[in-house]
Amino acid sequence: MQTAPDLNDAVLYRSGAAARLSGVPVETLRVWERRYAIVRPQVSPSGRKLYSADNIQRLRLIKQLVSMGNPIGSVASLPMQTLQQMLADSAPLVMAPRPQVSGHRALRVALVGEAQASGRGRGLNVVAVCEDITQAAVALQGIRAEAVIIEMSSLMQAEPKRITAIRDAAAAPVAIVLYRYGPAPVMRHLREAGHVVAHAALDAVEFDELCRSAMTAPGNPAPDAEPPAPRFDAAALSALSGTRNSIYCECPRHLAELVRAVQGFERYSAECANRNPADAVLHAGLRRSAGRARALLEEALVELALAEGLPLGQPQPAASPA
Repeated sequence: MQTAPDLNDAVLYRSGAAARLSGVPVETLRVWERRYAIVRPQVSPSGRKLYSADNIQRLRLIKQLVSMGNPIGSVASLPMQTLQQMLADSAPLVMAPRPQVSGHRALRVALVGEAQASGRGRGLNVVAVCEDITQAAVALQGIRAEAVIIEMSSLMQAEPKRITAIRDAAAAPVAIVLYRYGPAPVMRHLREAGHVVAHAALDAVEFDELCRSAMTAPGNPAPDAEPPAPRFDAAALSALSGTRNSIYCECPRHLAELVRAVQGFERYSAECANRNPADAVLHAGLRRSAGRARALLEEALVELALAEGLPLGQPQPAASPA
């Protein structure tokens, strides 16, 4: 049995070294930190994350427990003593069933490039497959998937616009790009475009966790989820637009105008004439998307109003457009 390398308590490790020493891939580590605050590394003056020996030991323990079938959400916040005890009592945990990727059903996915050959569809509901990434945006047109999984040896064909086109063709809220070789700028551009990027050397447990985290991360709501009801009515928005404040750039007024405009499109999408059932589904999706965008802008407006002491009025009880 291979033993883990010793750690120096006086040394701080960068994310790549921390990932290598803990056995947690860098992309999985990012997801765990963002979603669960699994460890709290130090940050250097240049903005680099620096991990202590205690951070890495914690990551090792959690990686082992997750590999044994424990959901990351159930162990992420536990103290070290509890994690160590769970590992010591691990014999009955090995058989613990893992939850499926998306609740009680298999995640609907489209596989692109080498994803099918790598076995990425096991345990998932594969609704479409396209081996040629250059043709995927056409081949997947009209497919309603919950995720597009794209795997390739090199990222040279993974332009952000192409990946976005593939994701949009499948009406999927997220694209997961798996690679073996690729330059850092391409990875950065893909992530900036909203895509999940990870090294292809993920085992089954890590891949399952990556899919679940990508689908449940903030900003990736289920495509059929209803947005919250509007927070502001016309009078409240007008009051915020006309209130004097200390911000020279007039952000409250601009934000209120954006909220009002998105609210208008949300209502318009609900009332728009439909040519056929497919058109009705399309407009319903537009309404939900507008509602989610409106909710995000409302959150920003509330935060700004609280910071500036501006009037917020009472939350509106009105239901979302039908």
